[in-house]
Amino acid sequence: MVKPEVREEWLPLREGSPHRYRFEEPDIFFVGDVGDVTGADMACMFDMVEELAARTGRRLFWISDISRLGRVTEEAGKLSVERDVKSLLHATILYGGSFRQRLLANMVAKALLLLKPNRSKRPLYFCATEAEARALVEEMRRKEGGSS
Repeated sequence: MVKPEVREEWLPLREGSPHRYRFEEPDIFFVGDVGDVTGADMACMFDMVEELAARTGRRLFWISDISRLGRVTEEAGKLSVERDVKSLLHATILYGGSFRQRLLANMVAKALLLLKPNRSKRPLYFCATEAEARALVEEMRRKEGGSS
């Protein structure tokens, strides 16, 4: 099996934002969260998922490095409830987070299921490292028979 090309260059998520992203063909959207996530940051991430999924014709794996994540603002939280891009994703994988960050992310995911029961459901995974996140993506691809 040929390994996908790993692009190391990170691009700014949007002007004025410390967050960064990169896309790896065929279907991995990486986000490196640095500091607080605002509503504008979250909107940009959702826009990028929509654009990349449309451009590639594939569902994506959204992998986020949350090791330098600050807080998620109320505006960003509300936007996460209002906008649903999960139908465009195989899974969301977070890595590098503390126990507290993992706990909060799980609580938010469960709250969304209660607040929006008709919302599409996609798994949320936690890994310690990027290598573990990549291994998880490969395992999911194998289980799907390489159809992603």
